[in-house]
Amino acid sequence: RSFVVDHEKHTIDEEELKKRSRRSGTPTVEDPKQDKIDDSAEKAAAEKARKEKLEREMAEKAAMKLAEKAAKKAERDAARRAFAEKLAAKQAERAKRKAAKAAEKQQKKAEASQQQIEAAAQPMTMLVIDKKKMKLTESGLPKIVIDSTPKLYRRSKVPVVKAKIGPRIMTLIADEKVFDIIPVKQEVKAMVSGIYILSVKSLRGPALTAPPKVGFFKRMKNKITGK
Repeated sequence: RSFVVDHEKHTIDEEELKKRSRRSGTPTVEDPKQDKIDDSAEKAAAEKARKEKLEREMAEKAAMKLAEKAAKKAERDAARRAFAEKLAAKQAERAKRKAAKAAEKQQKKAEASQQQIEAAAQPMTMLVIDKKKMKLTESGLPKIVIDSTPKLYRRSKVPVVKAKIGPRIMTLIADEKVFDIIPVKQEVKAMVSGIYILSVKSLRGPALTAPPKVGFFKRMKNKITGK
């Protein structure tokens, strides 16, 4: 047998072959350009993978560096805090010692002053006219006493007693301990050192006692009612 092939019918041009190859996804052996495209795609994919790997490595290195920096900074901050706490503790201890020394010095000074006051004390009989706690500048004490007082304490209230000693009317300062028991408009026997009343005793009758303390609301009620 002999077969006759009509080449005109079975001939496929090159362009049609390329189109079929692209649609099917399988390159033809006869297309060298497609091989080059595939090689370029593989190279591009490999290059992309290499770049991604390099970027990941660089990102990991940067993250490690940041972590190291953060750790070092945390160590420095902890060291600074420890130093600041230690310094604050030292300063507090120093201030405490200084305050204790100042208090001790002040106490010794007060004791020495009290001893001098007690040594110079004299018994006096006086008639108490009035007593009140008022500011030093408003107390009516001699100007030399006010001027010798530190400015910080001039506005503080002091227990002032107005009394008649012999023919003279004097303004005195009472000790806080005896101020409450000093009777008003009554004659008492007192130990006085300069203008300072150290103690008082009743001249006639029972011993002196402090009156009961009146609360705020009771004081206000007495003021309203006029008692």
